[in-house]
Amino acid sequence: MLEFDIKTTQNNKSYHFKSSFKSSKIHSIIGESGSGKSTFLNMLIGKTPLDEGFIKYNDRVIFDSYKNINTKIHTRNIAYVFQSLSLFENMNVSENIAYGLKDKNKLNDYIKKYKLEEIQKSSIRNLSGGQKAKCAIVRSLASDYEILLLDEAFANLDDSSKNIYKQSFINLAKTQNKCIIFISHNLKDVYDISDEVYEIENGKIDKVKNHTCDKLELLSINKNNKDNIYYVKNSFIRIDSSVIFEDNQADITFKSILDI
Repeated sequence: MLEFDIKTTQNNKSYHFKSSFKSSKIHSIIGESGSGKSTFLNMLIGKTPLDEGFIKYNDRVIFDSYKNINTKIHTRNIAYVFQSLSLFENMNVSENIAYGLKDKNKLNDYIKKYKLEEIQKSSIRNLSGGQKAKCAIVRSLASDYEILLLDEAFANLDDSSKNIYKQSFINLAKTQNKCIIFISHNLKDVYDISDEVYEIENGKIDKVKNHTCDKLELLSINKNNKDNIYYVKNSFIRIDSSVIFEDNQADITFKSILDI
C-alpha cells in the first residue's frame, strides 16, 4: 500500500495531498488542467520538493520530513511514463526497454509480445509520436518497479493499441501486486482501466465515490427542428459496455434510447 500525507507550495499555489492507494489496483487521477495532477506525481518521485509530510510504501519510508528521510529519485523504485515520454535518445528502442529490466533475457519476449520487432534497433529520434509512446509504455511494463506512474500515457496511441496496453496494465496490477497511478483527461480511458478514481481540486485529492456512474453535467438545452441538442461538460455516455460519446466539452444529440 502507498500511503502519503504531503504538502508543498509551487508558484504561489499550495497543495496538500493525503490518501492511501492499495497495491494490485489502478488508481486514476482526474482534474482540470493546472489543478496539480502532474505536480502530485512529481511530488511522489521527488522531482518537486516537499515542505513537510511523509510517503510510505508498505514498510518502506520513501520520504519523511519529521525523520529527515528523503530517498533519492533513482532509489524510490518508481517507474514514470511522463507526458513528454522522456526516453533516452542516446539509446535505441531495445536499449530503452532493457534499461529497467533486471532479467535481460526477457527483452525479446517484450519486443515480440508488443510487436516492436521492426523498430527495436531504431533511434528514438527517428520514431513517430505513437512509436515513442509504445516504447515508453513497454519500458514501464518491463520494469521491476513496485509503483508505476502514467501521465497521459495513451495520448498518442490509436484505439487498438490503447486496448492492448490497458489490458496489460490491468493484468500487471493484479498478477504482480503493482500500485499503478494513471492521469488522463480522457474519461473513457479512465473508466476503462480504473479500480478507483480520484479528483484533484483546490490543491487536495478526494476519491470519487462511485466512478461507475454515468454522470452528465448539463449546462444548457437548445432545440432545433430535428433534434434536441444537449451541451455537456467533462462527461461521457455509456450504453452497456460501449461508449457512444466522450469529450470534455461538445455538442451532442441524444437518441431516444437514453433516459434523460
